[in-house]
Amino acid sequence: MKFIITRASCKQVDDTGRPCEEAFLDSLPYIDEYDLTEEEYDAMYSFRWREHGTNHIVTEEGYIQRTLDLHTPFVVELNTFEELLEFSKKYGELVFSTTSSFLGAGSIEIYDDYKE
Repeated sequence: MKFIITRASCKQVDDTGRPCEEAFLDSLPYIDEYDLTEEEYDAMYSFRWREHGTNHIVTEEGYIQRTLDLHTPFVVELNTFEELLEFSKKYGELVFSTTSSFLGAGSIEIYDDYKE
């Protein structure tokens, strides 16, 4: 599974900006979601909800959601629980989520500094 990877400290392993040695850039569709109705969104912003993106839906929670253009975040690929444990042993405490704003990817933050 792919995970968007970040660091609480914003430290980089090299001049490419990678947050860890295993990180690579990947093109993923960005999911844009608001806790509004389409009408509320259109009244709040200067352009209409359906003017941008594709796959405009209302989620089960009642949020409006759409897919925007591809973005290129740093990603790690961890496919087994053992790989996740090894990654945690190497980098320490992790903040983990199975969801993110990117289609088909969870998120991991290497928690190596204080963050509120």
